[in-house]
Amino acid sequence: MSLCSQCGIEFSCGMVDAIPTQQCWCTALPTARKSELVLDANGQAKTCMCEQCLASLRASRAKPGC
Repeated sequence: MSLCSQCGIEFSCGMVDAIPTQQCWCTALPTARKSELVLDANGQAKTCMCEQCLASLRASRAKPGC
């Protein structure tokens, strides 16, 4: 199981949890733009986000002026 770097909820990540018969749901999404990356205090990209947090982030950044 993985932990969402945004909300801390536990979720199954097909990339990290290595479920050989299925790909992670995130592989169906378009590749994230550099502007969509969430950085930690050291400027490094944070790890996986749950589906809800990633959808919320993308929706908020898709609005003009964001």
